[in-house]
Amino acid sequence: MQEALLQFVWRLQLFHNQVFTLSDGRKLLVLSPGRQNANQGPDFLYARLEIDGIQWVGSVECHIDGQSWYLHSHHKDSIYNSVILHVVLKKSTQIPCRKDGTEITELVVSLPEAILEKYQQFLKTENSIPCSNFHSEIPPLLSYQWFTRLGVERFERKKDLWLQQKPSDIDYLDLLWRATAEAIAGPINRQAFGEMAQHIPFSIIRQYRHQIIQLHALLFGVARLIPEKTTEDYPKILLQEWHYLQQKHQLTQLNTQCYFFRIRPIAFPTIRIAQLAAIIQFEPYWQLTNPIIPNIDKQFLNQHIHHYWKTHYIFEKETKLHNVSISDEVYNRLIINAFLPIQWSYFSKFNPDQIDYYLNLLEKIPPEQNQHTAKFKNLEFKPRCILHSQGMIECITQYCQSQKCLECQFGQKILSPKTSY
Repeated sequence: MQEALLQFVWRLQLFHNQVFTLSDGRKLLVLSPGRQNANQGPDFLYARLEIDGIQWVGSVECHIDGQSWYLHSHHKDSIYNSVILHVVLKKSTQIPCRKDGTEITELVVSLPEAILEKYQQFLKTENSIPCSNFHSEIPPLLSYQWFTRLGVERFERKKDLWLQQKPSDIDYLDLLWRATAEAIAGPINRQAFGEMAQHIPFSIIRQYRHQIIQLHALLFGVARLIPEKTTEDYPKILLQEWHYLQQKHQLTQLNTQCYFFRIRPIAFPTIRIAQLAAIIQFEPYWQLTNPIIPNIDKQFLNQHIHHYWKTHYIFEKETKLHNVSISDEVYNRLIINAFLPIQWSYFSKFNPDQIDYYLNLLEKIPPEQNQHTAKFKNLEFKPRCILHSQGMIECITQYCQSQKCLECQFGQKILSPKTSY
């Protein structure tokens, strides 16, 4: 980890001295530290140095121990022939040489104590946000900019994940259908609902969109949730319809089980399927070619959840009347995890000019409230829109949990407070 910190300090030139003295007494001035290289080869490319009045242009390699030059076999690799400076914390016992045998200037440096101390606190803390003790040093404007950027990155990453799963023989509505089924299920039943959506192509779903009994029979039948023996009319009809539709469309049932254990009744897979059927009938949600985010019509959705589920959470067990309408939280989850990534994918391919329009729309959607946003709330940051709350999730899951503090603008600002971002 210290090597990453050394690269960070070199990139921003956070050393105490601006002019270095080499072991042979020559003076070294860094005109440009170079561009950090994310690919194979030296750590920094196109650096510009001045050594005793002579300018050098080339690459820079950083190591904790100078002997790593030979341990990593850089002396045998022609890609390192462009290196003009070897920056180390511990001097080499052997002069570093290129593959052609020519010697490379070596600079021994030390990390600034204040930076090293803060960075070590990042790595040692048990807090889920490593820099939480220093968050008062983060300007509010930087927080909003960073979370907005991360929110965009998160939507881009979701888009790419779905595109990777898109077989060439299915259209974007089929992809939206799969994403919607997984999103409404929640984490425990996501796999089962995803498989259910793969068992029933959207072309079949579309045929029965406005035939609620047939639609329910398809969904509950493939999910293996309709009881074979029942005394109630609704499941009896579903079972009869399922047997007919199964033969007609040659459908198979899930091998994966739908779980009820340790789930709130409103989130039971039976209720989620009833809600999913209402979403299927909500046509604005399926208009991918229309560059808008469909507004939730609670009255429509509630009317299209079968009345059976307003007195049942599971088949054949009646309860008192309860509310099973789709909440704002669930609908936002569908928009965030299904509709937007798939529509973003669609327009990225067919109409990329619409992406900026999306960003404006996202800034108007209220932020989520979840375990990740709660952690930043304790640090007195208040998200203004869905991009910020998605950015918070991205920050914790992609940076904090992996301790990528040197790649995070918060970590960078704390370690180099004089640097502008």
